[in-house]
Amino acid sequence: MAVIANLLVPVATQGQERLTLEDAVRLALERNETVLIAEQSVAKAKGQVMSARSEAFPKLSLTGFYNRNWRVPTSVINGNTLRFGSTNVLNGGLSLSIPIYRGGKIQAARRAARAFEEFSEANLAVARQQTAFEAQRVFLNVLLSEELVRVNEWALKQAEAHLEQVAQFQRAGSASEYEVLRAKVQVANLTPAAITARHNRELGLLDLKRTVGMSLSAPLSVEGTLLQAATMETAIAATVEEAVTGALKKRPELIALESQMEVFEDNIRVQAGEWRPSVNLINAYQNQAQVNDLGDLGSDRFVQSYNSRLTLDFPVFDGFKSRGGVTQVRADHRAAGYTRQQRIKQIELETRQAFMRLEEARIRLWAQQETVGQAEKGLQIAETRYRTGVATQLEVFDAQVTLTQIRTSHAQALNDYAISAAGLRRAMGVIR
Repeated sequence: MAVIANLLVPVATQGQERLTLEDAVRLALERNETVLIAEQSVAKAKGQVMSARSEAFPKLSLTGFYNRNWRVPTSVINGNTLRFGSTNVLNGGLSLSIPIYRGGKIQAARRAARAFEEFSEANLAVARQQTAFEAQRVFLNVLLSEELVRVNEWALKQAEAHLEQVAQFQRAGSASEYEVLRAKVQVANLTPAAITARHNRELGLLDLKRTVGMSLSAPLSVEGTLLQAATMETAIAATVEEAVTGALKKRPELIALESQMEVFEDNIRVQAGEWRPSVNLINAYQNQAQVNDLGDLGSDRFVQSYNSRLTLDFPVFDGFKSRGGVTQVRADHRAAGYTRQQRIKQIELETRQAFMRLEEARIRLWAQQETVGQAEKGLQIAETRYRTGVATQLEVFDAQVTLTQIRTSHAQALNDYAISAAGLRRAMGVIR
């Protein structure tokens, strides 16, 4: 019994970090790897937008080279040896290339990049909402485990108090040894449940630490109760149709799919632009010097030149590469449309299920609230009757077990209601 008693001693809470529900959600959103990965996808998309915009800007490049001719070509004409070139050649230049026409590819690529950025931001919203729901669910389960610890430890204390009372009755000659034995058995039966409840609380805290990105060895406790969490819930949607309508407007998954379809639409234009000509204006400036001896190099030896030219690139035949690219992207676009239709049906189903679960949890919670008070009164009556010798010991045990079961069911109902409300907010795309 000493070992069992030690297992039931509360753990010291000095130095523990205490989390509220809001703290848990905030930390999860800051540290969750899925959210962090999605944030990097958004950063990547912003870089793609920048790259796509750069295609419309002029390109300025600086070039330069030094060439050493170890053997200069020569030729003999009329007895004279002529050198073609110099031993040392220095060249520097600037080139400015301006895109005039690219067959609409630049504009389409910019729109596709912006749509991809919206797609990435919508996926980030999906990750944040899922993480927020998971943090709330895990936190609420910890509150449930703490409530079940209180319920089971109360039941054990009641059984121990009853054992002490029966022992006193036996010493006074008004209770038999059999009644004392039954009271001891009742204490032994309830002890494992109390230990299990405490272990479940510790496991729940470990899961919460994992969810919020804490070290599993760090001390942690939570603030709040299931009753507070359940009473904080406000009306989310009056009818299931209102919930479905809200979900189809706000679910980030649909926003992501719509943006993805825009990406494919613009990529079709990009691929089609491969068939069209491209025109560029190129301005070039060069400064060149040729000397046989670098010691003779001076500013007067440099010759400057400047020219402009228009280039036309017209793809006559590319082996059907561009047509194949258009076919692929069109298939992607159609598939995205089918995926969107499929997701709409899934979201409607999820929302209807979430709404029904919340309604069921609300009804069950309402029913449980009445029975808790009745069971508490029933136990008081049974204990009073037993002390006066009117009731049997079995009636007291039955009343204790009934109250424990009802308190457990009430705690579960509070937890189900709070989680169901969070689930409906997530289904409607409004969870934060």
